[in-house]
Amino acid sequence: MEHVCDQWGTQAQCVAESGCAWDNEGKCKEYGDAEGYGTPSPASTAAPASTAAPASTASPASTAAPGSSASPASSASPSSGANTDCEDYTSRATCSGNTHDGKTCFWKATGNVCEEGTAGDMEKVCGEFATSTECASNSGCLFDEGQCKQMNSLSKLHNKTTSYTWSQYFWFGAFIFGNVILGMLCAWSLLKVLNKRRQADNYVNLDIMV
Repeated sequence: MEHVCDQWGTQAQCVAESGCAWDNEGKCKEYGDAEGYGTPSPASTAAPASTAAPASTASPASTAAPGSSASPASSASPSSGANTDCEDYTSRATCSGNTHDGKTCFWKATGNVCEEGTAGDMEKVCGEFATSTECASNSGCLFDEGQCKQMNSLSKLHNKTTSYTWSQYFWFGAFIFGNVILGMLCAWSLLKVLNKRRQADNYVNLDIMV
């Protein structure tokens, strides 16, 4: 064991070898021959890792955080009243009512897109409603063919409910009945005239035969 311990020239190498100790003369000897030292613990005699902690002295993530100064996701998200392009809004809640360069943003329910338009444009206003219930809530809109559209004068006339009185129904029926009777009288008169002509022709034929 003595020859084994003698080969180590540093304290760290010496104490790392089992049965060796570094004595007060600065030599590595067998544990029983070393004076003034017991067998030291390798972890207690030399701990290079504890003397320097590079990771604790400088933390790149903590000293410089580019993402903390400006967040692209947060800066790019459209906010109401920020003169954002209407096309950037992705829902009716964020689109409807906002403005961009003097134009009003309207949500188009049929295409799920946000469009620009003139404030008060009923075609755009009605186009925001996706259901018949929402459409009917606006007096200027009409739900037709699965879409909410602007109600014009023609559609108003088409959808206006017309009511008739019993008197009007009576005279209308009398008019139709009278026309039927008149047509029958005309047909009867025509048949009567034709029959007379046939009888006259028969008399003429008899006279010729005699």
